[in-house]
Amino acid sequence: MRFLIVFGLLFLFALPARAEYVGCNPAQINALQKALDNARNAVSEATIAVNSENTVYERWFGRWDQRRASDVRRSLSAIKAVLDETVLVMHCSRPYENGCSGSIYANVWPDNAYNINICNNFFNLPQLSGDKREAGFNHVGTMAGTLVHEVSHFNIVAATDDHIYGRGRSIELALESPGLAVRNADSYQYFVEDAFLKAR
Repeated sequence: MRFLIVFGLLFLFALPARAEYVGCNPAQINALQKALDNARNAVSEATIAVNSENTVYERWFGRWDQRRASDVRRSLSAIKAVLDETVLVMHCSRPYENGCSGSIYANVWPDNAYNINICNNFFNLPQLSGDKREAGFNHVGTMAGTLVHEVSHFNIVAATDDHIYGRGRSIELALESPGLAVRNADSYQYFVEDAFLKAR
């Protein structure tokens, strides 16, 4: 009986992240499913990386402050819970549909929880893998990181904002305004990506 319980628990934790797909073709579904699974693994690594000794944490959220670190942990925990327990609805949008214009990769309405508009540009991003040459330290990020960014925006998750975009500007934000960095979606995206890659 104990074996069955342990096996059942392991099976539960091994389940892939779940999503519903609207308007997505099979190749897009495959890429999104892989990105969701990578995002879940990366957020797990990032949660462990929230500590005063970690230079990756300092790069994205500024000098160590226990109160801000608690805020980051809370936000990562909420993002992880969504990736583990919630069915996300992925809307593969055509150009100029659902805000998909210009260089937009994905977007959400923060009060419309668990619905993510996926733009065509999203599929040009690399997957997040252990190969830093493929996905690591990419200026615009990865598919998995983009999903973390968008999930963090939901009001019932972490209610982050887009104070700034991009790696360079996010690093500056951490130095100059760490209080804003812990509320900035790109800061979470890049922290999660880098924490995952550093652990590989």
